[in-house]
Amino acid sequence: MDKNQLLLGVLSDNHGENYQVIEETLCDCDAILHAGDVGKIEILRSLNSLSIPLYVATGNNDNASVCKLSKKYKMLTFDIGLRVLLTHNPGAYSPYILDDPPNRILDKINEFKPHIFVFGHWHVRYAEYHNGIFCFNPGSVTKKYSRDGRPGFAKILVRKESANGKFTFVKEYFNL
Repeated sequence: MDKNQLLLGVLSDNHGENYQVIEETLCDCDAILHAGDVGKIEILRSLNSLSIPLYVATGNNDNASVCKLSKKYKMLTFDIGLRVLLTHNPGAYSPYILDDPPNRILDKINEFKPHIFVFGHWHVRYAEYHNGIFCFNPGSVTKKYSRDGRPGFAKILVRKESANGKFTFVKEYFNL
């Protein structure tokens, strides 16, 4: 892949459900981001078997074995200079909350100044810019809890423009 590109696999809210198609689809990614509520340690083992860097945020429904391998907030920096803030719960389900995020999120944003904010918890797909930050939720893997009726996961192709150093994000959703 181009040195100014990065392919991220993004998923959230498995709640213990796993599907082979996830691993098959994400096997070409440069990194996998899981925005919490994994549900079972076996899901992380399965993703880890791809030998791709895996970053996991702790969800409100994750058990102790998952929590040992995750953190409430992950602040990631990739070789192309991309900064990602990864967490599970950005606040109550409302896109308006991202215009004025809770202090716990705002503190992390001000500290880290991410280009992209990846989160879960809402169980609905979401991709919008707020205050210059690309905010992204892949929706829920879990068919039972998907609020928008489209359970799945996503990939984001990140491109760094050589002329100005800005990032563009091209998302692709995969339905289950």
